[in-house]
Amino acid sequence: MSKIELYLVKSSSGSYDDYRESNEPIIYATLEAAEKRKQEIIAAHKVQPFPFDWCTEEEFDELRYEDDKVTDEQWTIYDQWDSDNYRAQEFGSAWVQPVELDLQSWRERKLESLL
Repeated sequence: MSKIELYLVKSSSGSYDDYRESNEPIIYATLEAAEKRKQEIIAAHKVQPFPFDWCTEEEFDELRYEDDKVTDEQWTIYDQWDSDNYRAQEFGSAWVQPVELDLQSWRERKLESLL
């Protein structure tokens, strides 16, 4: 019976009670492609430095409660940075999981779905 090996990229986030795993929507035909996607996921979850060089995060936190000290654009930049860093801190890891597929049973399932 003929079998092929495909590669699923998985990732995790959270911890303890809110731990979760997720699968990438694409199954890769080569290990190299799956490893590349895994590295992209890891790179996208790096904690970024504070986006403004004119103040610290603590100073910005104080300024945002004062009238006309923080513009809407600055607030949007800060909010996006804060959201991205929260997701980065919650990120656990990414890994490649090989999946073996039996071609005969796959063909039979496809044929049954057509009938």
